[in-house]
Amino acid sequence: MTGRGRQRSLSLGMLATRTAPAASTAIQVTAAKVRQLRRRRRLTQHQLAARAGIGRSSIAHLETARLNPTLGFLTKLAKGLGVQTPTLLKCAAPAWSP
Repeated sequence: MTGRGRQRSLSLGMLATRTAPAASTAIQVTAAKVRQLRRRRRLTQHQLAARAGIGRSSIAHLETARLNPTLGFLTKLAKGLGVQTPTLLKCAAPAWSP
């Protein structure tokens, strides 16, 4: 493995982790929300990646629920989309009731 390949792996590992094939509902909802917001803004994955300072493939993996994003990753993504981070998480978790 080249030094460049290791750097990419470390960067991706610091931002998010890949999920198992059967992703959780929260990840699927967040993935759909990101895709919906990106499309409403008429942005390609490349354009969003440039705005957010993250890799295009990471966005593709998230949008297909193959990536479990960290809060830092979602924060960068939210800035790229021009929204606040909680916007990406709305409806991603079931409401809590006592």
